[in-house]
This record gives sequence, C-alpha cells and structure tokens, in this order.
Amino acid sequence: MAFTSELWRSIEPIYAAILRHPFLRGLTDGSLPRES
Repeated sequence: MAFTSELWRSIEPIYAAILRHPFLRGLTDGSLPRES
C-alpha cells in the first residue's frame, strides 16, 4: 500500500469528524449565517 494511502486510512476518524463540524457543514450546504 502506498504511504499516503496508509496515512489517510490512519486519520480517517479524525477527517470524518472534521467534515461533520457544524461550521464546515453550514459552509458547504449554504446554511452558515453570514456573520459567521
């Protein structure tokens, strides 16, 4: 397995948590208030 693939797999839970963060979710789905 490629080194970068191993790295991505090792941080998968952290990356998933980052993507679930309310700020990022609001930014991507358009629901983030403008003042944020």
